[in-house]
Amino acid sequence: MTPTLFLALALGAAPPTFHNLEVTVVNDPPGRSAWPAGDGWVGFAFDLVERREGPCCWHGHGSRKGRRGCHLTSRDRGFVEDSGTRRLSERAYFLGRIEAGTVVEATVVAEHCPLTGNGEAVRWLATDNAHERLSRLTRTGSRRVASTALHGLAVLDGDGVTDELQTLAVDPPHRDVGRGAVFWLGEARGDRGLDALDELLRELPPGGRREAINHALHANGTPGATRRLQRIATDDPVREQRNDAVFWLAQDDDPATLEATAALIGDLLDDVDPDADASLFALSEIDLPAATALLERTAQEHGEPRVRQEALFWLAQAAPERGRELAVAQIHATAPGSRAQEAAFTALMQLPDGMGTGALIELARSPGPRETRRQAFFWLAHSDDPQAVAALTEMLEKR
Repeated sequence: MTPTLFLALALGAAPPTFHNLEVTVVNDPPGRSAWPAGDGWVGFAFDLVERREGPCCWHGHGSRKGRRGCHLTSRDRGFVEDSGTRRLSERAYFLGRIEAGTVVEATVVAEHCPLTGNGEAVRWLATDNAHERLSRLTRTGSRRVASTALHGLAVLDGDGVTDELQTLAVDPPHRDVGRGAVFWLGEARGDRGLDALDELLRELPPGGRREAINHALHANGTPGATRRLQRIATDDPVREQRNDAVFWLAQDDDPATLEATAALIGDLLDDVDPDADASLFALSEIDLPAATALLERTAQEHGEPRVRQEALFWLAQAAPERGRELAVAQIHATAPGSRAQEAAFTALMQLPDGMGTGALIELARSPGPRETRRQAFFWLAHSDDPQAVAALTEMLEKR
C-alpha cells in the first residue's frame, strides 16, 4: 500500500495531491497541543470553513505569475488563495518542521494544491484538535510560523474562530498577526467577520491594524463590505483611514462600484481643503471614462493650483495622450519658471513610450519665450531617452 493511499484511508478522504512524500500516520502524543518526539516534518488535516481553491503555495521568485505548487523544502515560495486548478477544496493540510520540540517552518495548503515532498518523511497526526494546535502556534510561533498558523486558523471550520481572530486583532502577539487577523476576518469569515470588523473599527486606535480593516473589506468583496468602505471613505474621523478606503474602493472590479467611487472622489475634491493627493491617485487607478474626465476637469478647473497640478500629473499616468496635450497647453499658457509650468514639465517627463520626449523637443525648438525653451533643454538633458540625446546633439551643433 502506498503512503498516499494509506493516508487517504486513515483520514477517510481523497488522497492529497502530494508527490514524493513518505507519510506515516501516528497517534497524537500526550497533551492536546504536544508534538511527536524527534525532529522532522509533521502534518495534520482540517476542514475548511467553506469550499475554496486555496490556500496554495507557488514558486516564482516573488511574483503571483509564478507556477502554482512548490517543493515542501523550498525557500523560494509564497502563498496565494487559489491552487490554479479551478478545483474547490473542502480540506486543507498543515505541515510543520520540528527542531528540538519547536515548529521552525510551516506551510498550509488545500487538498488540491500541487505540493511536492522531495522525498521528505512526514509523521501524520490523526488529530481532532487542529483548532487548538493552530491557535497555540499563532500565539507562540516565530513571526513566519505564526503567520502561517494564522492563515490555517482563519480558514478552519470551527466554532469560535471568528471571535478568536477578533481577539488577536485587538491584542496580537506581534504586529503581523494583528494585521493578519483583521484581514482574514474579511477574507474568510463571511457575515460574522464583517460584524467583527464593524466592532474593530470602533475599538482599535488609529494606525496600521485599523487601516487593515479597509483591505479586509475589499477582500470580502460583498455589497455589504463595499457599503462599509464607502462610509469609511466619507465619514471616518481619521484622514488616513478615509484616504486608504478610497484607494481600496478604486481597486474594485465592479464597474458600478468604480463609477460610484469616481463620483465620491469628485465630491471629496469639491471640499474646501481637499486631501487631493490620495484622492487623485485613487482616481487615476480607475480605468473608466468618467474617472479620466474628472481628472481632466480637475486639472483644468479646480480652484486650488496645487490640486490642478497634481491632477495633471496623474492624468499623464492614466490618459497619456490627453495628459500630453494639457501639459503642453499649460506650458504655453503659464509664466516661464512658475510652479504651474514646472508641474507641466514634470507631467511630460512621466509620459510613456517617448511621448514626453517628443513634446520637449518641440518646445525646445519652438519660438516661444527663452525661459520656456531653456526649461525644455533642462528636462531633455535629464532624460535617458536616446531620442532626447540625439535631439540635443543636433540642436547644439546648429548653434
